Amino acid sequence: MITGSLKHWPDERHFVHPLLLKALDYLAETDFDKLEDGKYPIQGDEMYAQVMTIQKTCIVRGFQSRRRRRSARLL
Repeated sequence: MITGSLKHWPDERHFVHPLLLKALDYLAETDFDKLEDGKYPIQGDEMYAQVMTIQKTCIVRGFQSRRRRRSARLL
């Protein structure tokens, strides 16, 4: 697991393995809100981003709210 913020990425990118650099650059440069759900290759089938929309229903004191969230993960 990697924790951090992409806002620090320009300063920290020099300390990362080239494969991880490729993946994190993809995350930093991609607007996932503009992509449809699906699989997006970063390095063929070896490394790709999986984009999905997660729908969440929350019920609080009789009030029901639905939220959509975009999620991307690297595989």
